[in-house]
Amino acid sequence: LDFWNQILRVCNPDSFFRKLISPKKGNVVYLNMNAANLIANASIQCIVTQSTCRVELAGWGDRNSAEKNLENYDVLWEKKDIIEEEFGCQLRWDRKEGKFTTNISVSKSLRYTDTSIGNVRDIADFFCGYFDKFYTILPKYCGFNPDKENVYDIDR
Repeated sequence: LDFWNQILRVCNPDSFFRKLISPKKGNVVYLNMNAANLIANASIQCIVTQSTCRVELAGWGDRNSAEKNLENYDVLWEKKDIIEEEFGCQLRWDRKEGKFTTNISVSKSLRYTDTSIGNVRDIADFFCGYFDKFYTILPKYCGFNPDKENVYDIDR
């Protein structure tokens, strides 16, 4: 909880990450994209381990249909080059046959145990920047638009 509070304190106050994420215990915070009417049964997860920070879109479509989940993933895969151009980097595309969870992610080597202000800012910039990209870029290629619903008016 202290880790996420520290990260949120130095985040850009205008970022979707800062507006939409609440600190939690543990090494993962997330936004349910289904609840925000953006992507059905998917979430943006921000994960921190001993040496890595990762942002990913996890889960797809129908919880009971791995086939439907892969179809949804494939819609984005077909636009991979355009999506990565908008992100400004290569993403990790993890298509899992027969599984519910299919991931698209980006990660960076950053040690969360280094509490120096420079490292905390690097982690905050990474999470804010990529969370916001996942939040705004991927839904438009899935046929969803984040401007469709007013989901940003969350005061902290």
